[in-house]
Amino acid sequence: MNSLIETAFKLVPSGLKPLAKRLYYRDRHPVHPSLKRFGTVQDLYYWVSDGNLDTVLHLQNYFSAFFPELETSTTGTISLFDQNGVALGITPFAVVHNGSAKFRVSELVDAYGVSSSTTFGSLEVKMAIPQSVLGRVKDQHSLYFWDRFYIGYTNNKGQMWFVQEWTKPTSITRAPQSRWTGMVLPETTNGLPNCR
Repeated sequence: MNSLIETAFKLVPSGLKPLAKRLYYRDRHPVHPSLKRFGTVQDLYYWVSDGNLDTVLHLQNYFSAFFPELETSTTGTISLFDQNGVALGITPFAVVHNGSAKFRVSELVDAYGVSSSTTFGSLEVKMAIPQSVLGRVKDQHSLYFWDRFYIGYTNNKGQMWFVQEWTKPTSITRAPQSRWTGMVLPETTNGLPNCR
């Protein structure tokens, strides 16, 4: 079926291809066309594992926070890529309701048999939407969950720190004083950094 669609798409005039794509992917996720109206969005994260620094992934079942009354156990995959974007391997994982999974990238690259000369790259985490959550949101027009988490690093002395993943510049600006509290409340906007 996909080859038929690809062949038909080649026959569409170039000026109409954006419209054809928009119609084809209507209410679907363009990366996962089989997902209609619901899905997850993934980001690429930087990893390093060079003998001094090691990346630690602490993957939380965020569906549990959004839907604490539902059974949100789910599964997912971690995909590692080298510095040139070449796939190194995929690791499946499972997380229980209100649970998490923890991985060290050094253990993943060892399991994949990656050369010690490959010391950094990118990774992607995909978590499946639990069936109970899909049942709850099915009447909404469109809903996508963004797979976001904190990524950690540890050095060879065991010191650890976490970094929140950023995908776009964020500006912190000041809102006018609130007449109820007299406080200046921060206001976050996307775009170029500026301060008022």
